[in-house]
Amino acid sequence: MTKFEARIEDRLEIQALTYRWCRAVDRRDWELVRDCFHPDGHDDHGVYVGDVDGMIAWLQERHAEISQSMHHAGNMLIEFAGPDRAVVETYVVAEQHYPESARAARIAMLGEEVGTQKGEVVMHGGGRYVDIVEKRNGEWRVFRRTVVYETLAAHLAPEFPKINPTFTVQRRDREDAVYTALREVGLL
Repeated sequence: MTKFEARIEDRLEIQALTYRWCRAVDRRDWELVRDCFHPDGHDDHGVYVGDVDGMIAWLQERHAEISQSMHHAGNMLIEFAGPDRAVVETYVVAEQHYPESARAARIAMLGEEVGTQKGEVVMHGGGRYVDIVEKRNGEWRVFRRTVVYETLAAHLAPEFPKINPTFTVQRRDREDAVYTALREVGLL
């Protein structure tokens, strides 16, 4: 067994931590965001650098008007630095839709030229989360995150076809279908 095959349970818990982060941001579940970090955790998103409370306040403001957000976690390499500490590198692709009214968020993330354009803007970003995670009280959480930007592109949204009104569509809150399912089976 190689060092990368060992500690499967810890690896699965760390992987689930990253997936919870994606859900938390995309559904604007700020308590779940908080649960992904240790209380003394630190985040560096480039636009925001600081503690967990500040990060959540920044995310709440930034995402207040973003109509759609999807984070896709891909390749993940977990390297243990002891029984309760690891470095995790996760490749991430995100798509977010910024309505024209979200000018401040658009300008902060995409620059003045894109931020002031008329109409909805779609942002595609690719990068990596470089995390130091620690297991405390039996739980893996992020101690320090650095978002490494690889690519960022934005364009005016084309006229998207309307989704059939009989389909279930995404919500950016705890009324999304995933939370309904969690409540139904007693997990919430």
